[in-house]
Amino acid sequence: MRLPFSPFVLLALTACGGSPPPAPAPTGPSTWAAVAPPAGNPPKLSAAKVYQVAHTGALPGVDALESTLAKLGLVADVGDEAEGRVIESQGVRCSVQPTPKLGDDVLPSPKIEPEYARWGLTMAEAEQLAASTTTAEISCKPSTSALLGAQVAIQVTGAVASLTKGLVRDPAMGKWFAPAAWAPLWVEKHFAVTEHVRVDTTGDGPLRALQTHGLRSFGRTELAIYPVAEADAQALAARLMVLADSVLQEDAPAPGAASSLGPAKFVYLPPDVYDAHAPAGPRPPSTQDTLVLADPKGALKSQAAVDALVRRLTAE
Repeated sequence: MRLPFSPFVLLALTACGGSPPPAPAPTGPSTWAAVAPPAGNPPKLSAAKVYQVAHTGALPGVDALESTLAKLGLVADVGDEAEGRVIESQGVRCSVQPTPKLGDDVLPSPKIEPEYARWGLTMAEAEQLAASTTTAEISCKPSTSALLGAQVAIQVTGAVASLTKGLVRDPAMGKWFAPAAWAPLWVEKHFAVTEHVRVDTTGDGPLRALQTHGLRSFGRTELAIYPVAEADAQALAARLMVLADSVLQEDAPAPGAASSLGPAKFVYLPPDVYDAHAPAGPRPPSTQDTLVLADPKGALKSQAAVDALVRRLTAE
């Protein structure tokens, strides 16, 4: 039987606390995909590959540089620029400038074997560095391909080092090259990402932060992932190098863009977006010009989600 509606019944229910429950409060985003910005264009970063040659004496002359480069098959226009030289080839412009002797903070001491041996240098080569009086800084900027710019920079640096009997340093990598290690890059023109990019690991305790260093020289953003378990750091660093090589060969990554490596799918996030929702743990010393990898389906503020992405990235 259908009972007639009475407003007194509704009044009685309300008075006795029988009002309908309040609507649930709206929930915020729960996954990285929900906070990722729309995929846009890669950041416009200028590429500039820089090397230093520690030596004694003056810079090589225009004719000597041009002749040495020609023997390597690099046709270049060489001229004077201020106190140094300018070299142009294949759309790459290199400036070679004399700068002061490098400081003791970057010169390995010939009295401390681990300082020079870590780079494959001999004691005699470390003594040569200590006795150097000046530095030639080579900066090469490409108008097109950053990889071509790096190759021209290697050729020009090799010519300067050969003519001055100097030793080469990559300031972006913080690395000295023993002559035997430099030869494959210069003479054989062999490109290896490991000679241009490294992965830095920071933090202590059970968690670490990983970040590439060197992609910026190619006009690419650095890549980072954190916090990750200390036990996974070494394997993950190797995979980040594979990703770095891919980034150099293909289009530059953009904030909000999706990508993959093997079975791992991830999204590139600006550091400020990532840090606002990341689990507690170590961070890289600087995240300028950096994008952070995150699992688009992973939960925010979840270490388990980061661990799951790391497992997929390091899966064989």
